[in-house]
Amino acid sequence: MGQLQRVVSEIEKSGLQLVGISPDPIDKLVEMRDKAKLTFPLLSDPDFKAAKAFGVAFKKGKRALPVPSIFVLAPNGSIQYLHVNPNYRERLDDGVLVAMVKDVARRFELAR
Repeated sequence: MGQLQRVVSEIEKSGLQLVGISPDPIDKLVEMRDKAKLTFPLLSDPDFKAAKAFGVAFKKGKRALPVPSIFVLAPNGSIQYLHVNPNYRERLDDGVLVAMVKDVARRFELAR
């Protein structure tokens, strides 16, 4: 999630908010936040309730894992853009994410 820190100010300027969701326990998220100097909220989803609700949880053997995903939501909660890639090493390009966010902000008249 550290790579998202590079675009958090652009996202906030657009009138949207960045939130990270991870299956890690809260103490690990605090450690990750502090180590990576993250300025956006991290939410713990140890039971995969959010991952299942968004359809990005899968089972590997007896273990559940989340698929790395980025959702851009409108103020009404509708999903406007979605990037899902099971290869956790391949991340969405910062410029593409910022373009998606700016498009949602423009269409919903958020940033003025």
